[in-house]
Amino acid sequence: MRTLILLTCSLTLMLFSVRSAAQVQAVHNPDEIMIMLKPGYDSGHFLKEINKRGFLGSFRVKQVLSERYRLYLLGLDPVMGDSRNWLDEVLESETVALAQLNYQVQLRVNPSDAGFGQQWGLHNTGQSGGSADADIDAPEAWDITTGGLTAQGDTIVVAVIDGGFQLTHPDLQANYFKNWGDIPGNGIDDDGNGYIDDRNGWNAYNNNGNVPSDQHGTHVAGIIGARGNNATGVSGVNWNVKIMPIAGSSGTSATVVAAYAYAATMRELYNTTNGAKGAFVVSTNSSFGVDFGQAASFPIWCAFYDTLGSLGILSAGAGPNANTNIDAQGDIPTTCPSNWLVAVTNTTRTDTRNNSSGYGAINMDLGAPGTTIYSTVTGSGYQNLTGTSMATPHVAGSIGLMYSAACSKFITDYKASPGALALQMRTYLLTGVDPITALATNTSSGGRLNLHKAIQNVQTYNCVVEPPPVASFAASGTTSGCAPLSVSFTNTSSGNGNTYAWVFSGGNPATSTQAGPTVSYSTPGTYDVQLSVTNGGGTDVELLSGYITVFVVPAAPVVSVSGNTFTSSYATGNQWYNSGGAIAGATGQTFTPTQGGSYYVIHTSADGCVSPASAPVAPALGNKENVYQALNVFPNPASSVLYADLGDLPPSALKLVDAAGRSVWQKAQQTGLVNVPLDGLSAGMYTLIVQGGNTQGNYKIQVVR
Repeated sequence: MRTLILLTCSLTLMLFSVRSAAQVQAVHNPDEIMIMLKPGYDSGHFLKEINKRGFLGSFRVKQVLSERYRLYLLGLDPVMGDSRNWLDEVLESETVALAQLNYQVQLRVNPSDAGFGQQWGLHNTGQSGGSADADIDAPEAWDITTGGLTAQGDTIVVAVIDGGFQLTHPDLQANYFKNWGDIPGNGIDDDGNGYIDDRNGWNAYNNNGNVPSDQHGTHVAGIIGARGNNATGVSGVNWNVKIMPIAGSSGTSATVVAAYAYAATMRELYNTTNGAKGAFVVSTNSSFGVDFGQAASFPIWCAFYDTLGSLGILSAGAGPNANTNIDAQGDIPTTCPSNWLVAVTNTTRTDTRNNSSGYGAINMDLGAPGTTIYSTVTGSGYQNLTGTSMATPHVAGSIGLMYSAACSKFITDYKASPGALALQMRTYLLTGVDPITALATNTSSGGRLNLHKAIQNVQTYNCVVEPPPVASFAASGTTSGCAPLSVSFTNTSSGNGNTYAWVFSGGNPATSTQAGPTVSYSTPGTYDVQLSVTNGGGTDVELLSGYITVFVVPAAPVVSVSGNTFTSSYATGNQWYNSGGAIAGATGQTFTPTQGGSYYVIHTSADGCVSPASAPVAPALGNKENVYQALNVFPNPASSVLYADLGDLPPSALKLVDAAGRSVWQKAQQTGLVNVPLDGLSAGMYTLIVQGGNTQGNYKIQVVR
């Protein structure tokens, strides 16, 4: 299992403690150290912090490798001696996340004059003593796709970090990437990517856009993407892919990291601008390395594969051109602990491992054709070359072609989760190899690249696009009524795995994500209801304007009294009551009682909304016998207030007692309509005692809660 380390602008980085650089059999520049600073720091912070320690000599920034990723190459004064003696001091700085020596890097190629003129690695018929079908099955893959674009129209780019490229080679010229956002030669960073005049790619050696010419890089580029089916020269693994030329392979590891940073920047811009800027880089090719290099001594270089991976980029790295067990003896980049790195060794036309190539059951992932490979070279020509340098671009190019075979849903998911889907593509690549005996115990996959099988694996992705939902809803009850109105909504949308977003104007709650919410409306008016339904296929919206109507509840009627005649303030919609009971037929605006009592009226509007009751009134019918026996007490049962209508009776004392005879309320010398408060009383039976002079009336009252 490879260790995951992300070098992004927002993540805290794992700090490698490099104490044993001397064990690496690699040459470093003795006056240079490469650093990667922690987020929030720049080179000024570092220099201020490190140089205040008062060393004999000082550190300086010799080269800015990438401001975006906070990568710098430090120079040391000659009096300070070898840089390895200062690595620990640099790591102790509070600003530094990673640091390493600046190791020298070599291209991985063994030139050959054997001119077979055949691309057996793509299609092996047994020519020149080879074994039939000891190839990557390119023609079978080309029956499915020849590359160039994704299903969503993204231009697929493979970034090649190498010594240089013949940009005018007739078999490559049309397939080189162009950064159309940059105007060449004007000295301005037109697209804001941090690189000036990078129309044709980038030169990390000289930190400019002048890409040099180089045979090795031209040969690698041809394997990946020489123009196919153009009656000229050779065909690359991809016929129409775009090759991003980045000079920066041989030399030092600082140059390599600066080169990788350009590819990362372009893909990050593509991701963050939805393709308006940058490039859709899906893989990088590294046909170079450091023999016997130890990953612990190359923390920045190794960790950058995770940075690329998090952006959606797989990196193909060449193993050593020596019969070396990299698991035991080390190698860079193939032993770097990144899940997004694919380590490649060299196979022959007879499906054996070239005995001058590295191996390792843990760190070497697969083999690919790399012996006597015919491809483009400088001078607009073609030549056979041998080495893991030739094997690796078969893999990097295959990754590019795999993306052109992916369905639209895969590309959608890849853009949403680039790191995770890039790892899925790596799995498709490695599980699609042809098992061969020579690699069974010498690689982690046990096989040699088979492009056709890899593409078939890509086509196993679940590409079924869920149909979008159709939003609809209904109210389970009425959609109109008097305030406060409570409405329960029922979702009737189609589609699986839906999520919901309701908007209720005037409602409480105003929004909801439930499938069937209940909403209360307290303010009269007419209100819209909107439901947005989303699933994997998309979103649909239903908006019903004026779906909910809330009517006004009328105010309580006002009753005027003239003699024994009562008149409601409402002309229609009245119902008269006596002591809590409706009086049959008493629905007019006026009502004249024929007996004593307490009367009130309730109004019902044209919308069907019922008003509160009016204040009770009593007729003026003169003195009565047994006056307190005829006293009207209502309502009964009661909850919050009790009315005792004394009418024209003389002033009287009132007392409310509980079942134990204890007084809970009393008033003296009351007349007219008396309110007896019941709040705070427990439910149960009470007695209202009304007394005037020698006359007393007792009334049983039930208090309810």
